[in-house]
Formats: sequence, C-alpha cells, structure tokens
Amino acid sequence: MSVVGYGLCPRITLGELVEQCRRSVAWLASHFPELGPLVLSGHSAGGHLVAMLWTTEWRIYGLATPQVQGGLSISGIFDLEPLLRTSVNVDLRLDLEEAKRLSPIQHRPRLAAPLVAAVGQKESQEFRRQSQRLAAVWPGVRYLELEGMHHFSALDALVDTAGPLWKALLEGGN
Repeated sequence: MSVVGYGLCPRITLGELVEQCRRSVAWLASHFPELGPLVLSGHSAGGHLVAMLWTTEWRIYGLATPQVQGGLSISGIFDLEPLLRTSVNVDLRLDLEEAKRLSPIQHRPRLAAPLVAAVGQKESQEFRRQSQRLAAVWPGVRYLELEGMHHFSALDALVDTAGPLWKALLEGGN
C-alpha cells in the first residue's frame, strides 16, 4: 500500500493539488510496475481526487495508461460549482471556470477500470446526490450507499475486505 501525500489549500491551489496527485500516480506506476495493477482510493477531498485521476490524459505524464484495477471514491464531491457559494471557497479560491475545470463530472473518464462512488447512508443529501450523478453519467461507475454510515464512519468500510465496498469493486463497478 502507498499513500500519496499532497499540499493543502489555501497554501496551494486545488489545481496544484490535483497535479501533485497525477504526478505521484504516474511516478508510482512507472517506477514500480512490479506492484501490478493499482487500486486508487480516497475519502472526501480524496474521493474527488480519485475521480480527477480517472479524467487524466496520462500520455502527458509519459504513460499510455497506468495499470489501474479499480477505484474507490468515498464521499467525494464531483461537481465543485455548488462550493462557490460556501465558506469552503475562501480556502479553495475557485472561480466558475476553475470549478468547472476541476469538476470530474464536467469531463469524460479516461480509465476503463471500474470505479465505486460510495457514500454513507447517513450523509447529507448533497453528498449522496453527487455520487449518484457521477454514477449516472460515467460508464463503469457504481453508486453504493454504505448502510448506517455517515461521512466519517464510511472510512470503516475500507478495512472490511469482505464487505459491500470491496465486493462492489471486485464485481466490476456497474
């Protein structure tokens, strides 16, 4: 297992943060091919980052396509436009153009691997709506509500390798 580190807003922009993650995955895939296919996962902001990795033009990073077996995007935000009107945008510093550029929902996926958009059943309607929408417009994405879980307890699903989160991924998304 590898954990990708990245800078935080407001010290860096969200665009720089996405770029750091893309470069990290490209480096990992090109320097350690013996690791085999990767499973990319992230929670909350990390869920957004995982979806952004699905939209990456990997040739820019020297890869035809990284070997990715699948992904888990837990409690992600895939349309950043609603954040423009919130206090969160003080740190994100997004304008409408940047929000669209960094919203996975505005792009087509470039990885063919299955992706699970999981969200806790007890999360806000907006988190559930965003994950449902991604699954509706991207092929190969499966929407999964994690029964009885909220934004933070949804992470517990990662450790249960026989549970519904991993089962959804192993079943191949849709």
